[in-house]
Amino acid sequence: FYRLSKQSRLCQEAAVDKFPVIINRSQCVHTGVVCSYCQAFNVVGYLYKCQQCPNINLCEACEVKGLHDPSHPRTKLGRPSAESIELAESRAEIARLKAALANMNHSNAAK
Repeated sequence: FYRLSKQSRLCQEAAVDKFPVIINRSQCVHTGVVCSYCQAFNVVGYLYKCQQCPNINLCEACEVKGLHDPSHPRTKLGRPSAESIELAESRAEIARLKAALANMNHSNAAK
């Protein structure tokens, strides 16, 4: 796995052509996290968070392709952050509440 920073676009494109298949070295699932470029949901593998752009998350494949400004520093996460765990738990709770509300509405409609 390569990350070319502060290199010319030609060097980055050459690396992607030479190594077109990215294999995640981590099997960690970042539940509830979406890659900002390929839109992969529940990112598997290392997650890269831009330190300058708070809403930018990159999967390994998009990181190595240099899709986000390569001059921006990133934080590499090999396991879910407390923030992503909290987000996943919040989404699960919302889903449970919606299901309970749908069941209540269905029960009231049947009466």
